[in-house]
Amino acid sequence: MLDVQDDIIVAFRQGDRAAFNTIYLQLRKPIITFCKYMVPLDDAEDITSDVFVRLWKFREQWNTINDVKAFLYVSARNGCLNFLKQQKTRSDKQKEIAGFLERQQEMILQSQIESELISLIKTEVDNLPDTCRTVFTLSYFEGYENAEIAERLSISDKTVRNLKSIALKTIKKNLESKGLQLSGILMLVQMIKRLP
Repeated sequence: MLDVQDDIIVAFRQGDRAAFNTIYLQLRKPIITFCKYMVPLDDAEDITSDVFVRLWKFREQWNTINDVKAFLYVSARNGCLNFLKQQKTRSDKQKEIAGFLERQQEMILQSQIESELISLIKTEVDNLPDTCRTVFTLSYFEGYENAEIAERLSISDKTVRNLKSIALKTIKKNLESKGLQLSGILMLVQMIKRLP
């Protein structure tokens, strides 16, 4: 039996623009985040757009969502590297790029994992119950102190602490159920603070 992802890929291969839009909306931000590790934001967005144009052009080649992701990340990496090569001056930049390319494999893998994890965390935050999500957002995204959140939402300080704890545990549990083993809540909190 086909799952939803497989249905989308089958429709995408057949030229269904709605299926393409679903893939685009799901993967655009992670690809931009991935590119931002190597190039400025405006260029990352341009490269991402080019990559999705190529994805559509070769749509009949993809059998799974993992094939699509692999193509997008490899194409984005190559697009960024090509951009950097075009930007370099002939002599000084050539040496810099050579050193950069040597260090890139590890950095690219790390940034791919981080961008997908950030995307997963955002999805989990969006799925939290309303009050829990509001407290979590005010605390971790907007930097409010517990007392400020309690006053703003007319709840107790203890309730704020409990809701933050519930949110972190829920996000961690849901990510672990998807096969992601985090080294603890501290890593999760650090990742959340890096969300764009």
